[in-house]
Amino acid sequence: LRKEDSLFLNPTKMYKTTDSISNRLTATCHWRSHYNRYMYVKRNWKRGHYTMLRTKVKTSHYKEGMLINIEDARLSVHLVPESLEKQFYIEKKDRFGMVDNVLLKDGHIIYTQGRYVACFKRDGNIFNPLYELELERNSCEYQPARNHADKTLTAAVTDKFLLIQDNQNPCYFRFYHWTKGTLERELSVHKSLSLVRSSCPEFSCIEALGDKVYVSYTVGNKNLISQYNFTTGKWGLTFETHLRAFELVSSNNFLCAKLSDIAFEKSCELTVWSLHTKLEVALFCTNKNLPVILTQDGKIIFTEHETIYVRGLVTSFELEMNVSTRLENMCLVWDKMLLVNLGSAIQLWDWVNGVRLQTFLRDAISNVWADDKLIVVSISRFINSYSPAGAYIIAFW
Repeated sequence: LRKEDSLFLNPTKMYKTTDSISNRLTATCHWRSHYNRYMYVKRNWKRGHYTMLRTKVKTSHYKEGMLINIEDARLSVHLVPESLEKQFYIEKKDRFGMVDNVLLKDGHIIYTQGRYVACFKRDGNIFNPLYELELERNSCEYQPARNHADKTLTAAVTDKFLLIQDNQNPCYFRFYHWTKGTLERELSVHKSLSLVRSSCPEFSCIEALGDKVYVSYTVGNKNLISQYNFTTGKWGLTFETHLRAFELVSSNNFLCAKLSDIAFEKSCELTVWSLHTKLEVALFCTNKNLPVILTQDGKIIFTEHETIYVRGLVTSFELEMNVSTRLENMCLVWDKMLLVNLGSAIQLWDWVNGVRLQTFLRDAISNVWADDKLIVVSISRFINSYSPAGAYIIAFW
């Protein structure tokens, strides 16, 4: 596709579809194109009206128009669509160290490397450093149960805080102001939960949403999941499970946990609780390595093998979609559409009616990200290879 023919790079081009309001504008108006594309962007997804660009940009993370790749000594950033051909760099604190976490939120880039945390804010086409943190080593008076984790730090960010857990001493949670980097609270999970054992709990995973943190841990022979409210500073709900939870997914109404004690088993239990009634509302079997999605209207989407299941947690809604091959990933688009990565192609499904709408691209796909306006596809040289070789940008805007 030539650049001069691209709707993605030429915003003055417009779709043929118009309406009574846009007809009042002049035919050559720059904003008419934007207006039409905004009005019909959801329809473009359903009907397959898009522009596809192939780039040599290697991508390991994408969000809010920022393509990020972790290189040997720095993080490279491309901005979509403003500066796709221009590259920006964020130097790593340790040129030879591994980056453990990359968090993208509201134009901010937060990354952790060892015991170091840095935050950069996007200002137009540049990135300004906001703060740097060097975490001290805390020692618990009890004998800490050290996590055998690949990452030195576990990090999560919400509108309320930046949460850092030190995996070398996981009993301590640090809550920072996520845009200022100021320490707002340090929480000893052992003391605040009034655990009287001689060792700290063994943690398996955390989940943060809004002002809530959900913590999965084991004390003795008990596997527990507890809710911490950052606003009130108190622990709330606690659920006991017969297996250890290794992944948590939450919404404003439900909490679900993947449960398994067998490391190499592909399937696992998926338990769902209501946060209002505190009761278990559903039990499923799902793929351990694929995402679970909670929708705003009380549905849960999960998969096992080649089938995607949609189940109602409030109503008796049931739907199944067969993709005829193994899934790699999936995510919601426009609430009612599901984008599915098959490793060699991408499909768009209407998950409410169980209808496949579109199939995009056939290539060796390593990862896929999407927002309301576009799809970013990281490609590799070979199928099932996770080393990025470039990216496709599929734009509906």
